[in-house]
Amino acid sequence: MELTARCVRTDRRWVVRVTDIRGLCTHTARLDQVEAAVLDAASLLDDQPAEGFHVTVEVDFADGQEQAITRARKARARAYEAQAEVADADKQAITKLHHDGLTARDIGNLLGVSHQRVHQILKAA
Repeated sequence: MELTARCVRTDRRWVVRVTDIRGLCTHTARLDQVEAAVLDAASLLDDQPAEGFHVTVEVDFADGQEQAITRARKARARAYEAQAEVADADKQAITKLHHDGLTARDIGNLLGVSHQRVHQILKAA
């Protein structure tokens, strides 16, 4: 059974309401505890094992919170993409420079990485 847990932050707790099961309301200290709390309460109220439920956690954000989270997630995704691009460019440059006879120390100096990192990349390539 699919359950949607709607979470609202109060002073120090998350109040969790699940309208899919009549009377299911609980609270937790942290968001990572919501699923377990809902599963426990649902299995008691609906007289089914917890494995019979799937919980989707939805958060009701205060003003500006959702935008801040979205911005941070998008920035993190761009950073991961840039990091992958750097890794690929480093690998290509290191391979080329090594093939052209440069030492690992010189390659590291030119690229701003340690000679140990140069060796790791060459070993993996």
